Parts: sequence; C-alpha cells; structure tokens
Amino acid sequence: MAEVVEGKRVTWAEGFFDLVFVLAVTQVATLLGEHHQWWGLGRAFIVLALVYRTWVSTSLQTNRLSRDSTRDRITLFGVGFCGLVMAIAIPHVYDSGGMQFALAYWAARILLWLRYVPQYRPRVVTSLGLSATVIGPMLVVGALLPDTWREVVWLVAALCDLGSVAVMGRMHRFIHYDHSHLMERFGLFVLIALGEQIVDLSLPLARQSDNIRPLELLAVGVCFVVVCTLWWTYFDHSNAAITLAIAGSQEHVVMSRQLTYGHFGVVGGIVCIAVGFEQMVTRPLVSMTFTHLNLLYGGAILLLVSMVYMRYAMSKVWRVARIAAIGVLLMLLYVSLLVPGIVATALLAAALFGLVAVERRWPAFSTRGADRVRSDAGA
Repeated sequence: MAEVVEGKRVTWAEGFFDLVFVLAVTQVATLLGEHHQWWGLGRAFIVLALVYRTWVSTSLQTNRLSRDSTRDRITLFGVGFCGLVMAIAIPHVYDSGGMQFALAYWAARILLWLRYVPQYRPRVVTSLGLSATVIGPMLVVGALLPDTWREVVWLVAALCDLGSVAVMGRMHRFIHYDHSHLMERFGLFVLIALGEQIVDLSLPLARQSDNIRPLELLAVGVCFVVVCTLWWTYFDHSNAAITLAIAGSQEHVVMSRQLTYGHFGVVGGIVCIAVGFEQMVTRPLVSMTFTHLNLLYGGAILLLVSMVYMRYAMSKVWRVARIAAIGVLLMLLYVSLLVPGIVATALLAAALFGLVAVERRWPAFSTRGADRVRSDAGA
C-alpha cells in the first residue's frame, strides 16, 4: 500500500537497465527466425514470456519507489546482469544454454524478492514469491531434462508466470502505482521491440558482400513505413488513451493484468513482424512463404487485437477502426500469397497507414463507447 510521488519519471538507471533487454528481444527474434515453424513459434513464446515477465516484475517494483536509492540501483543492476546472462543463453536455450538461462532467471527473481518482500503480506503467495520459490526451480529442473520434457516443463513454468498476474490481480488492485511512469515504462519496452524491428530489416543487407540494389533499398523503405505506422498506432493513440483511462475513475490504481497481457501481445506481434521482414528484404520480387506471411500479417493482427483488448479493458471503449483493420489484414493475408514479397509488405503498410489516417481524421467514427466514458468522467 506504499504511496509514490505522482509525476514520477523514468530514471537514468531504469533506462540503462532497459538496454539489456534490447539484446534479449533481438535474441528471441533470432531464435524465431531460425525455427519459424509452429513449434518454433511456441519455443520462442516460452523464452519471450520469461524474459518479458522479468522486465515487467522489475518495472512494477521500481514504479512504487518514491526515491532512487543506492540499494535500489544495485538491485536493478543485479537484475540487469541476470537479464544479460539470459540473453546470451537464448540462441542455445534448448540445448547447452538451458541451465544458464534457468539459473539467471531464478537469480533475478530472488534478487527482486529479497529486496521487495518486506512490502508484501503474505511474503510467499505473491507473484514475486511464486517466481522465486516455484517457477525458478521449475526452470532449473526442466534444464536437466531431455529436449521434449524440457519444453513441456518450461511451458508450464511460463504459463504459471503469466498466470500469476491474473491470480494475483486482485492484490495488485490495492497497490498504488504512478500511472504515468508505468505507461512510460511499457512504452519504452515497445520502443525496444520496434528498435529490434529496424535491426532485423537492415542487417540482411548490411551483412551481404554484394552491392545493394535499389530494389532492396526500396524493400527496406517499405518495411520502415510499416515500423513507422506501428509506432504511430501505439504512441499516438493507445499509450495516451490507456494513460488517461488509468488516470480516470481509478486514480493511482493500475490494472496490472490487462497492461501486462496486452503489452505481451503487442511486443510478441512486433517480434513476429520483424522475423517476417527478413526473407523479403533480400528477395523482394520473390513471393513470401505462407509461414513468413503468417508472421508478417499475423504479428500485425496480434498487435491490433492486443491494443483493442487493452482499450476495452481499461475504459469499455471499442476501437472499431482497428477491428475493421483486422478483418482487412485477414483478407490481405491470402491475397499476398499471389504477389511478390515487396507488394505484400506494401499492402500491409497501406492498410496500417489507412488505419492511422481514419483514426486521425474521424476519431469519433473509429471509436465506440467514448461518449459514456466522457460522461462518467464529467460526473
């Protein structure tokens, strides 16, 4: 129930901490790019969930602090080092790097639990307590098992880690957070994922020994337009709208479950889109495989679904323009099988650009339920 000073801003220590997770998200995208079948998608989901929850748990705890003490900085840097060790292990996480990843995750959660456990009653039956006493040991046990069993145990551990947000959600409703700082933190993680997209779309050309053709640069430009529209879709509408929703009828009280799950979908969608870029930029005139199209369009659909979910969960507002855009993307997914990769990506860019234009030009038309929210706020 600790109070925080309203208007808290992200500290330099938190910004430094985030740099570790730039590498972690990039490594997850690399893992998915090497094994982009459905089973590879599941394996990448497990790793991303564990990395993401480590970042979220740390950010939720630092949000509650009204000061930036030496002890808190040491804890933050310690968790950051654990995150770095996890990131290094990701390419071989289902082979020789499994134990390294598991022990680093467990160490990070123990550091957080030991630092913040005095603030909680009870001390074990919390999301931090469960991750330090149950989920961490599960990962270590899974790292000792053969491949198939390791994946099963780690999947259960990842689902338990994510599920603890829902189970402990009622407890979080009685914890006071600084909403502006929290949305700034989540926004920075989205920026991390978008930065990883830029790396993924540019590295294939930067690494090739041949001269870069103008068509390949055009393909990079089309991908960059997609990244820009994703940024616009989130930061020009979703982040600000959710911040206002949190600051409305439930001042200081954060709906941690909706924020955590919604942003996990947003980040997961961005990573999928980044992997979908890889094949196209080096062979723009070749039709993309159905798997890469699923990652490209499916990632965009997952991102929009997550944003719609968060907006409705926060203020019971339906973003009908985004729901319509999801339908358009589903149709374009199958049309894109018949055209070159650069055209398929351009169609995605056009659909997302159209969504941005509609929401800016006709905001009332693109939203349903806003009138009731405004009347409630006025009352």
